[in-house]
Parts: sequence; C-alpha cells; structure tokens
Amino acid sequence: MTKKLGSLIGDDEDITRRKQLATASYRAMYSLWKRRTLVREELSRRLYNAFVMPVLLYNSGTWAPTSVAEAQLDSFHRRQLRSLIGIRWPQTISNAALYKRCKAQPISNFVRLARWRLFGHILRMPDGCPAVAAMINYYQVKETVWRGRPRTTLPIVLSRDLQRVGRRGFKTLSDLLSLREIAQGRGEWKDLCEDVCKSNSGVYD
Repeated sequence: MTKKLGSLIGDDEDITRRKQLATASYRAMYSLWKRRTLVREELSRRLYNAFVMPVLLYNSGTWAPTSVAEAQLDSFHRRQLRSLIGIRWPQTISNAALYKRCKAQPISNFVRLARWRLFGHILRMPDGCPAVAAMINYYQVKETVWRGRPRTTLPIVLSRDLQRVGRRGFKTLSDLLSLREIAQGRGEWKDLCEDVCKSNSGVYD
C-alpha cells in the first residue's frame, strides 16, 4: 500500500472506491444501456467511454497496483463491457472477441499510460520542484529494511513496466537521471510511453 500526499487512503482503497463510483455511474445510465433496440451499440460504447471510464480512471496516474490488482481491474472492466453489450450467462464471449467488438483494451493499459504521462510531466519539471526533489531523495536515501512481503511502490511499478517490454529497469539515481534526459524530448518520451503500454495489447479506436 502507498499513501499520497494529503490523503489517508492507499492505492488498494482508492481503486476499490473508483470501482464503486464507476459501478454507480454505470447503473445511473442502465435504463439507456438496456434499450439495445433503440440505442446503437456504438453509441452506448461512446457514452460509456465518456461517462464511466473517466470515473474509473480518475487519479490512476498515481496508482502503483500489483499484478493481481491490475488483473482485477481488467476483470471489472470486462464485466461492465459484457453487460453493456448484453452478454449474460449462458452466453459467453472470449476476452479477445469482447475487446474487438467493443473497440476496447484492458483498463490496465490506460492506467499504465496515465502513470507514464504523469511521470514524464514530473521528470520535465525544474530541479527546485518538490516532486523532483522527492524522486532524487528516494534514490539517495537508503531505505529502511522492510520486514515481510516486499512493498509495491510507484518506482518499483515504473521499473517493472520497462522490464516488461525488454528495457532496462531503473533502480539507481543514474538510471533516473537518464530517464529524465529522455523525457525532455516529448517525441521520444511519447514513443517510450506507447512502447510500454503495448505490453498488454488490445484493440481500441
């Protein structure tokens, strides 16, 4: 669990809350979703992307979810998509077919993209900014030994994202400064973000 400045809740609690609010947002428009003979599926999908997805993804750039939490987010998103297009038991549809039909992709892709966009924004900040100072301090100060299961922190998740696509992770201040140089070129950073987010590919228009 991680805590954000000015907040008393951690990532797990924040993600749970986002799911609850997204569910409430979805149910508020359920009378529209169920009128499938009057409302085209494409329009329902666009409305879902406009009114439900932003609720679910709010503040997602600061999340450091575990692999299990990411899988749970993707599963939650697929349940909403299946409901949106009227797929209920005993009807079934594969995950790949569901994403293709809804022109969607795993929600973890959007979380990862938001995380890297925010990271790039912080890396481009001037040296005196508190956020930059906090990042540098993180790698300069030796962390206290943590008993029990290793914690999942935002730097660890960002490094894991890079390793997932065959790139070198970053664990030292030198690695962080190298990424900071890359972030100064917006085009190069955009390419890096796209590369990282392709690691869990799907279909989206």
